Amino acid sequence: MVDPKVRINQELKDEMVEEVKDNPEYSSQKAFVNKAVRQLLDNESQELSEAQRHAIKEFVETLED
Repeated sequence: MVDPKVRINQELKDEMVEEVKDNPEYSSQKAFVNKAVRQLLDNESQELSEAQRHAIKEFVETLED
């Protein structure tokens, strides 16, 4: 299976590392990203097309494997 890669700028990556560090809510950066994407889907679901929602859900599922 292909490992999906997401490119983010270093400042945002540093913020994510800091948020995850010593935070019992997240077991890893992957958990942080999964929660963020789920929240976006919940908040923006009316603005996304069905194809977009499906693509995002498939991406999240690959992260969980």
